Amino acid sequence: MAIITTGSVNRAIDLGPLGVRLFATLTEKNLAKSAVAPLFETVKVKGKYHTTTNFEGDGYLSVRGEAEAFAAGDLHQRGEKTWQMENYGKLFVLSQEAIEDAVAMDILKAASANLAASVAATKDLVLSNVFNNAFTSTYAGFDGKELCATDHPVDAGNFANEEAAGSALSVTAIENMLTAVAKYSAANGLKVNVDPKALLVPADLWITAQKVMKSIKIPGSMDNDANVAPLHFMQNEPIMNRYLSSTTAYFICNDVANGLLHLDRVAPEMSSDNRHENETLAMKVRMRMGTAWGDFRAVHGNVGA
Repeated sequence: MAIITTGSVNRAIDLGPLGVRLFATLTEKNLAKSAVAPLFETVKVKGKYHTTTNFEGDGYLSVRGEAEAFAAGDLHQRGEKTWQMENYGKLFVLSQEAIEDAVAMDILKAASANLAASVAATKDLVLSNVFNNAFTSTYAGFDGKELCATDHPVDAGNFANEEAAGSALSVTAIENMLTAVAKYSAANGLKVNVDPKALLVPADLWITAQKVMKSIKIPGSMDNDANVAPLHFMQNEPIMNRYLSSTTAYFICNDVANGLLHLDRVAPEMSSDNRHENETLAMKVRMRMGTAWGDFRAVHGNVGA
């Protein structure tokens, strides 16, 4: 029978909870720095799947004569989409020798910091892929169309939340997009109040976005025309997203209910496990999450030029 002693294992047991605490603190700090996460509404999900269902009612009320019957309304489901959670994780292992040689603490601190950064980066990448796939038909929503499209099917024909022709980022391009957002309507024809929240750009357009959003006058113009584009955004500071794959595409993100959704199944967590068969301490990080969108009016896209 093997003799189990506590001389070495106890130190591993002490290190495990410490690593968990370090990871939790560092993860919270890293997640707080996210630029893209505030554009998403977090939904706590209880299962492997999450379904978004879209309903539309009648248009405007009908004129009703005195003592006449009320016109019947019609609330109908326009479609639904089921989204799946994904599992994400990483493992690192401390050897007994590292613990004995008193280098485990330094390794633990470094590993906790790196894993916390990996969690935040992974979440940002997953959320950013909603925009990276916004013009891709294989990533469709409840209506069978990609997030940004010129032909979302509605009662009155087609609805566009994508510019028909891509154009380079400029004051004129932003003005055209803001005008389109101001004219948004529901599928039943009712006008909807949509407030532009922020301008989202890749790193390649960051300087141009700063000029567009922070110039009092129209950049590059000899006229004295005021630059009114920034006045229409709830957040005047443009958002640079380092995870956007396109160097030309940019987006106006709008404040709508049931828009961009961050599906939170299991929040990032670290756990430790003492492996007595080979005298190692395993530190495991995992999370389960997904992304979805309900109302595609949450985004107005331009593929750029």
